Amino acid sequence: MKSLNALEAVGATLTIVGSFLPWERSGDFSYIPTHGIRVDIANFKYWATGIHVFPVYDYGGVIVILLTSVLLILVHKPPKFIKNPILLNLIISALLMVSSLFFIARWLFHLYEYGGAIGGPTLGIGLIWVVCGAAIFLWQAILKHHKSGNTGYKA
Repeated sequence: MKSLNALEAVGATLTIVGSFLPWERSGDFSYIPTHGIRVDIANFKYWATGIHVFPVYDYGGVIVILLTSVLLILVHKPPKFIKNPILLNLIISALLMVSSLFFIARWLFHLYEYGGAIGGPTLGIGLIWVVCGAAIFLWQAILKHHKSGNTGYKA
C-alpha cells in the first residue's frame, strides 16, 4: 500500500471535487442549490473584521473530505501504529459509502416532502460524483482486502 492506483486517484478526485459541487437543486425559476461545502468568498472581508460568521457552510461535505483524506493517508503511507491498514481502509471506505448513501436518502426525503410539486429537489452532480468516488474506494478496498487473505473465512 505505497501508492495510489489510477482508480483510487479518480475516486479521490470525484469525492473531493464533488463535495464542492451542488448536491441538490430545488425551486422552479430561481433555483436554490445545496452544496456539500459552500465557501462564501464575498463574505471573507466581513469575517476578517469580525462582523460576520465564518463564511464556510457545511451541508455534509466536510465528513466526505475528512474520510477521503484518511483513506488517502492509509493508501499512500499508513502510520506505524496502525496494525492492519488494509482492514481499516475497508472500514473507512464502507463508512464513506454509507455516509454518501445517507445524503442520497436525505435527498429522497426532501423529494418526498416536496410532494411532487413543481420545482422539487433534483439530484445534483456533486452528490453523484461523491457516490461514484465512494463506490470506487469501497471496490478497491474490497479487492485489496481479498488479495491480502484477511477475509476471516476458513476453507
